[in-house]
Amino acid sequence: MGNLFVHTEFQAKDVQQAMKWYGELFGWDTNYMPEMNYATFSDGRTGGGFYSNDNYHGTISYVRVDNYKDTLAKVKDTGGKVIVEPVAMEGLGTFAILADPEGNCFGIIQFESNEALPPQQKQYANFITHIEFRAKDIAKLLDWYAAVFSWEVNHIPEMHYGMIMTSKDENAVTGGVSELGESGPMAIAYIHVDDVDAIWKKAIENGAKSVSEPSDVPTVGRMAHFSDNNGNVIGLLKYAQPE
Repeated sequence: MGNLFVHTEFQAKDVQQAMKWYGELFGWDTNYMPEMNYATFSDGRTGGGFYSNDNYHGTISYVRVDNYKDTLAKVKDTGGKVIVEPVAMEGLGTFAILADPEGNCFGIIQFESNEALPPQQKQYANFITHIEFRAKDIAKLLDWYAAVFSWEVNHIPEMHYGMIMTSKDENAVTGGVSELGESGPMAIAYIHVDDVDAIWKKAIENGAKSVSEPSDVPTVGRMAHFSDNNGNVIGLLKYAQPE
């Protein structure tokens, strides 16, 4: 049941503002919990949330694991780091924030129940589809994730990229590793959208900064990137239709 991306969180100085901004941009349903200063969003697939704290920053995607202690040991024994020690949340499970050897942060969570997560009832046009990490050595980091999570990986040198298949389920969120940029290691969440150009334009008009303008990537699809006012870099993606 484990080793799937199940939840993605975006850092926000103002949680309610971020919740409203993303909800309007992508048409997501959101819910603010004032007692935690935390907000959740539903995208019809994995969903996620908006958080604010001083311990870690940026986008954090959580991987569901069957045994968090075993995963922690693997990460620490192979060059990764623990950013936030395991925290038990009653009624949910135990989570921790980790970093891979390149410095990309991600989360793990062991749910209290081993049952499959119930599917979200409402479907949305825009949903998280891919989580990308950055590395100086793409092949080496791919091998690291394969060893820690037993994921299938595929290095594509001619594209300076590596693919991570977390499951054979076509609806599962995939992963990837790209070349390390000037901004350093980070996790980038890609949102599948029907119209990359329209969503990108709307994000920029609403205060986001352009990272890359919409363009076609051969064999992949149409893509663009922006950064929000909290420093999260978001990818927009519409997959190419099979010929």
